[in-house]
Amino acid sequence: MANCPQCAAELASDDPAGLCPRCLIQGAFDGSTAGEQAGTQTIVTAESIGDDDFGRYQIIRPIGEGGMGTVYLAEQREPIRRRVALKVVKLGMDTSQVLARFANERQALAMMEHPNIARIFDAGATGKGRPYFVMEYIEGVPITKYCDDKRLTIVQRLELFLAVCRAVQHAHHKGVIHRDLKPSNVLVTEQEGTPVPKVIDFGIAKATDQWAVEKTLLTQFGQMVGTPEYASPEQAEVMTGELDETSDVYSLGVLLYELLIGVVPFDGATIRQAGLAEMLRIIREEDAPPLPRKLTNTGEAAAGIATRRQTDVASLRRLVDGDLNWIAMKALEKPRERRYASVADLAADIQRYIEHRPVLASPPSALYRARKFVRRRRPAVLATAAVIVSAALTAWSLTHRETASSPRLTDKDTIVLADFENKTGDPVFDDTLRQGLSVELGQSPFLSLISDTKVLQQLALMGQPKDARLTPDIAQQICERTSSAAVLEGSITSLGSQYVLGLRAKNCNTGAILDQEQAMAP
Repeated sequence: MANCPQCAAELASDDPAGLCPRCLIQGAFDGSTAGEQAGTQTIVTAESIGDDDFGRYQIIRPIGEGGMGTVYLAEQREPIRRRVALKVVKLGMDTSQVLARFANERQALAMMEHPNIARIFDAGATGKGRPYFVMEYIEGVPITKYCDDKRLTIVQRLELFLAVCRAVQHAHHKGVIHRDLKPSNVLVTEQEGTPVPKVIDFGIAKATDQWAVEKTLLTQFGQMVGTPEYASPEQAEVMTGELDETSDVYSLGVLLYELLIGVVPFDGATIRQAGLAEMLRIIREEDAPPLPRKLTNTGEAAAGIATRRQTDVASLRRLVDGDLNWIAMKALEKPRERRYASVADLAADIQRYIEHRPVLASPPSALYRARKFVRRRRPAVLATAAVIVSAALTAWSLTHRETASSPRLTDKDTIVLADFENKTGDPVFDDTLRQGLSVELGQSPFLSLISDTKVLQQLALMGQPKDARLTPDIAQQICERTSSAAVLEGSITSLGSQYVLGLRAKNCNTGAILDQEQAMAP
């Protein structure tokens, strides 16, 4: 009985590619071929290269290793002498599936002619018949490490990221999707003192016009193609996830996220520990935290993150709050139709940001956020809906009750609805109360709420970000600027199994309280 070449476990007769199931799945998690030229180095032994003949190439040392192949630093001896990276199929791994995947990578690289993609120089077979190909040796480091080591500013990082986008877009024009974009597959080298990113490792690339490999080793067993923390939702669909260019857009979004604030949306160790099913669910369903929130959640590490970007925490938070956040969030949308349609579109928005021009990315609509909330938190929706209905009834009563000190408001009077003060400690109410109440009151023939469009216009004129909270102070300013009649402020507090809802209407011009009321909600 044969043994697995990686862990020496006994193999069943039908184990594909000579790998045991454990190593096969680990290879899927690692997103591995062997292209990480900055990978862990091991000792070259006669066994590892098999006393094989590599012709005019002299093997120096290994520089990367994956499930199917090994990349060596080698020296080409003729017709010119130069150092190259030589990738060869591992001993005992030359099955039809592996050879097809290897040929796919070689063909993908041969199609590329771009300064930010590692070039292929040559291809052949060893004396023992193992196929190999020879490519440009990139003496560089992962893009995130390079940026941190050099303490590049946010704009400098974005400029490097643009070069990566251009390389990936070139691959897409050639009909190739990378499928494993991550820092270790984007190495930065310096040419005459100028940083040059190079995209490497097209080992799991896919042709867009057809399956380059009809049934790859990974898809054959329903495993994920790519690296979990950088993988798109489609890559986590296992047997049914068809990939297109927007899959690379998503992975670039994760890379952008990490370049900006030093962490990925979902920590790799955490999602792996969750188990395969939960890991795939997170990738498919969980939304990436907004950049400012994720930066805050890094705690004491935020100071070091900011320092490596030549700024302080408060300034970095302001930088990534607004346009940069919306660009990253758009690239990281779970539904692919809501992402940038192409890498070129993502790059164009980054360029607009650098040039201080308006970007196309913007906060999602209140309706879309509400729909996502319903899908994500169905058990909490009933309680929230009950609170919103109570709030709507209370608001209508409050604004239409005539007292001695204040005549009731009419449907001609515009009202500005401020964000609720959430005293429950439950984040479920952070965004949903104002959105839900706005929808409810907007359908009433007796109230006229200022539109979200006008609110965004006023926020821009006030120099506020698009996603600024409508605090009572900001809401009152908008109220005055739009000649509205009143601001409706609200708060919610938990009391046992119920909620206490507080609402009050204030005169925009004087700040005087027109009326206030409390209500209980189940």
